[in-house]
Amino acid sequence: MFRKTPVKNMKQIKNLKKLIFSDFYRYFGRFPNFFDIFYYGVLGRHPCFQINLFLRLNSRLNNIFLKYIYNRIQLRRGLSIPPSIEIGYGLYIAHGFSIIINPTTKIGDKVNISHFLTIGSNHGQAALIKNQVYIGPNVTILENVIIENNTTIGAGSVVTKSILENSTVCGVPAKNISMKTPGRFIKNQYEAT
Repeated sequence: MFRKTPVKNMKQIKNLKKLIFSDFYRYFGRFPNFFDIFYYGVLGRHPCFQINLFLRLNSRLNNIFLKYIYNRIQLRRGLSIPPSIEIGYGLYIAHGFSIIINPTTKIGDKVNISHFLTIGSNHGQAALIKNQVYIGPNVTILENVIIENNTTIGAGSVVTKSILENSTVCGVPAKNISMKTPGRFIKNQYEAT
C-alpha cells in the first residue's frame, strides 16, 4: 500500500531541510522548529525568509501550488529569482524587493544580497559568486565574472570584471578599495557540515 521513498529522494529532502535551516539561521541566529518555519515563512511574518523558503521549496519540489505561491511573492515584491539557480547554504536577502538574477548565475554559501540587485548577462553564463560575499544595495553585476570568497561589494557598484579574494570593491566600474576586513557584514554564519 505504501511505497518506500527512494534513498535519493530522502537525501534531497534532508538537503532541502538543511538549506532552509541554514537560511533561517542566517536571519535569526538559531535553528528553527516547525512553528518558526510556519510562522515566519509560510505566514510571511518575515518577508525575506518567506522568499528564501519558497525559493528553496520550488528549487527541489515540483508542486504547482508552491510555484503559484512563489510566483505571487515574486510579483508582489518585484523579484525575478528563478528556482533553477544554484544557491549554497545560508542565503540572506536583506531587503526583499527589486532583485533580478539571471538563471545561469551560481551563488555560493553565506551570501548576502540587498535590494535593487541585478545580475545579468547578454552572452551566455552570468556571474559565479563564491562563498561569504556581501553585495550591497543597487549593485549591478554584468557578464561572466567571478566574485571570489570573502568579498564585499559596496552600494551602487557596477561589477564588470572579476573580483579578487578578500577584497572590498565599489564604484562605477567597481575597483578594489581595500583588503581590510572584507565580508564583515556577514552575520550569523552557518557552517555547512
